[in-house]
Amino acid sequence: MVSNMRTLVKKFEILGVDDPESWASSQVKEGIDQVSRATVLSALVDAVISSCAKGKKPEFLRGSAAGTATWEKLLTAGIEPSVLKDFCSLAFASGIEQALIRLSGAMELSPNPDGMEVVVVKFDSETRDVVPLDDLHESFWQLLTFKLGREI
Repeated sequence: MVSNMRTLVKKFEILGVDDPESWASSQVKEGIDQVSRATVLSALVDAVISSCAKGKKPEFLRGSAAGTATWEKLLTAGIEPSVLKDFCSLAFASGIEQALIRLSGAMELSPNPDGMEVVVVKFDSETRDVVPLDDLHESFWQLLTFKLGREI
Protein backbone atom coordinates (compact mmCIF):
# COMPACT_ATOMS: atom_id res chain seq x y z
CA MET A 1 0.00 0.00 0.00
CA VAL A 2 2.84 2.42 0.85
CA SER A 3 4.60 1.89 -2.48
CA ASN A 4 1.25 2.37 -4.21
CA MET A 5 0.87 5.70 -2.39
CA ARG A 6 4.39 6.75 -3.39
CA THR A 7 3.69 5.85 -7.01
CA LEU A 8 0.44 7.81 -6.93
CA VAL A 9 2.06 10.83 -5.29
CA LYS A 10 4.73 10.84 -8.03
CA LYS A 11 2.03 10.77 -10.71
CA PHE A 12 0.26 13.72 -9.12
CA GLU A 13 3.56 15.60 -8.85
CA ILE A 14 4.10 15.05 -12.59
CA LEU A 15 0.62 16.45 -13.23
CA GLY A 16 1.48 19.53 -11.17
CA VAL A 17 -1.46 19.39 -8.78
CA ASP A 18 -1.59 21.06 -5.41
CA ASP A 19 -1.16 18.66 -2.48
CA PRO A 20 -0.33 15.44 -4.38
CA GLU A 21 -0.61 13.45 -1.14
CA SER A 22 -4.23 14.48 -0.71
CA TRP A 23 -5.11 13.48 -4.29
CA ALA A 24 -3.37 10.12 -3.80
CA SER A 25 -5.10 9.55 -0.47
CA SER A 26 -8.48 10.26 -2.03
CA GLN A 27 -7.80 7.74 -4.78
CA VAL A 28 -6.81 5.04 -2.30
CA LYS A 29 -9.38 5.72 0.44
CA GLU A 30 -12.38 6.75 -1.66
CA GLY A 31 -11.72 4.64 -4.74
CA ILE A 32 -12.03 7.66 -7.03
CA ASP A 33 -9.78 7.57 -10.12
CA GLN A 34 -8.11 10.85 -9.23
CA VAL A 35 -5.16 10.29 -11.61
CA SER A 36 -7.53 10.32 -14.58
CA ARG A 37 -9.40 13.32 -13.21
CA ALA A 38 -6.16 15.23 -12.60
CA THR A 39 -4.86 14.30 -16.06
CA VAL A 40 -7.91 15.82 -17.76
CA LEU A 41 -7.95 18.87 -15.49
CA SER A 42 -4.22 19.48 -15.85
CA ALA A 43 -4.46 19.40 -19.65
CA LEU A 44 -7.37 21.88 -19.61
CA VAL A 45 -5.66 24.21 -17.14
CA ASP A 46 -2.42 24.11 -19.13
CA ALA A 47 -4.43 25.01 -22.26
CA VAL A 48 -5.85 28.09 -20.50
CA ILE A 49 -2.41 29.17 -19.30
CA SER A 50 -0.62 28.64 -22.61
CA SER A 51 -3.35 30.11 -24.79
CA CYS A 52 -3.28 33.40 -22.91
CA ALA A 53 0.48 33.92 -22.59
CA LYS A 54 1.44 37.40 -21.46
CA GLY A 55 1.69 39.95 -24.23
CA LYS A 56 0.40 37.66 -26.95
CA LYS A 57 -2.94 37.45 -28.63
CA PRO A 58 -4.71 34.39 -27.17
CA GLU A 59 -4.49 31.28 -29.32
CA PHE A 60 -8.25 30.88 -29.34
CA LEU A 61 -8.57 34.25 -31.14
CA ARG A 62 -6.05 33.46 -33.87
CA GLY A 63 -8.63 31.90 -36.20
CA SER A 64 -11.19 34.64 -35.70
CA ALA A 65 -11.05 37.88 -37.68
CA ALA A 66 -13.64 39.47 -35.38
CA GLY A 67 -11.77 38.31 -32.26
CA THR A 68 -8.49 39.65 -33.63
CA ALA A 69 -10.08 43.00 -34.45
CA THR A 70 -11.53 43.23 -30.94
CA TRP A 71 -8.14 42.34 -29.41
CA GLU A 72 -6.44 45.08 -31.44
CA LYS A 73 -9.10 47.63 -30.44
CA LEU A 74 -8.58 46.82 -26.77
CA LEU A 75 -4.81 47.22 -27.10
CA THR A 76 -5.25 50.48 -29.02
CA ALA A 77 -7.58 51.71 -26.27
CA GLY A 78 -4.66 51.46 -23.87
CA ILE A 79 -5.68 48.41 -21.89
CA GLU A 80 -2.60 46.78 -20.41
CA PRO A 81 -1.66 43.45 -22.02
CA SER A 82 -1.50 41.82 -18.57
CA VAL A 83 -5.09 42.88 -17.87
CA LEU A 84 -6.16 41.54 -21.26
CA LYS A 85 -4.30 38.30 -20.55
CA ASP A 86 -6.15 37.84 -17.27
CA PHE A 87 -9.47 38.71 -18.90
CA CYS A 88 -8.88 36.22 -21.72
CA SER A 89 -7.76 33.54 -19.25
CA LEU A 90 -10.90 34.13 -17.22
CA ALA A 91 -13.16 33.99 -20.28
CA PHE A 92 -11.51 30.83 -21.62
CA ALA A 93 -11.55 29.15 -18.20
CA SER A 94 -15.20 30.07 -17.68
CA GLY A 95 -16.09 28.45 -20.99
CA ILE A 96 -14.26 25.29 -20.01
CA GLU A 97 -15.97 25.26 -16.63
CA GLN A 98 -19.41 25.55 -18.24
CA ALA A 99 -18.59 22.66 -20.58
CA LEU A 100 -17.38 20.54 -17.64
CA ILE A 101 -20.58 21.29 -15.72
CA ARG A 102 -22.70 20.17 -18.66
CA LEU A 103 -20.52 17.09 -19.23
CA SER A 104 -20.90 16.03 -15.61
CA GLY A 105 -24.68 15.96 -15.68
CA ALA A 106 -24.71 18.76 -13.11
CA MET A 107 -26.68 21.02 -15.44
CA GLU A 108 -29.55 20.11 -17.67
CA LEU A 109 -28.93 20.29 -21.39
CA SER A 110 -31.45 22.53 -23.05
CA PRO A 111 -32.96 22.10 -25.52
CA ASN A 112 -32.66 18.35 -25.24
CA PRO A 113 -35.38 16.67 -27.32
CA ASP A 114 -33.99 13.15 -26.77
CA GLY A 115 -33.48 13.56 -23.02
CA MET A 116 -29.84 12.62 -23.40
CA GLU A 117 -27.19 12.70 -20.69
CA VAL A 118 -23.55 13.41 -21.48
CA VAL A 119 -20.63 12.40 -19.28
CA VAL A 120 -16.84 12.24 -19.46
CA VAL A 121 -15.50 8.73 -19.04
CA LYS A 122 -12.20 6.91 -18.95
CA PHE A 123 -12.25 3.94 -21.30
CA ASP A 124 -9.82 1.07 -20.79
CA SER A 125 -9.34 -0.51 -24.20
CA GLU A 126 -7.93 -3.72 -22.73
CA THR A 127 -10.61 -4.49 -20.15
CA ARG A 128 -13.39 -2.55 -21.92
CA ASP A 129 -14.14 -0.88 -18.59
CA VAL A 130 -15.80 2.52 -18.64
CA VAL A 131 -15.30 4.69 -15.56
CA PRO A 132 -17.09 8.05 -15.27
CA LEU A 133 -14.96 11.06 -14.37
CA ASP A 134 -17.52 12.91 -12.31
CA ASP A 135 -17.62 16.54 -11.25
CA LEU A 136 -14.43 17.70 -12.96
CA HIS A 137 -15.67 21.28 -12.66
CA GLU A 138 -15.36 21.11 -8.88
CA SER A 139 -11.55 20.95 -8.99
CA PHE A 140 -10.93 22.99 -12.14
CA TRP A 141 -10.61 26.47 -10.57
CA GLN A 142 -8.55 25.15 -7.66
CA LEU A 143 -5.99 23.64 -10.02
CA LEU A 144 -5.96 26.70 -12.29
CA THR A 145 -5.33 28.99 -9.31
CA PHE A 146 -2.57 26.70 -8.05
CA LYS A 147 -0.79 26.47 -11.42
CA LEU A 148 -1.07 30.23 -12.01
CA GLY A 149 0.06 30.97 -8.46
CA ARG A 150 -2.82 33.41 -8.03
CA GLU A 151 -6.52 33.91 -8.66
CA ILE A 152 -7.77 35.48 -11.85
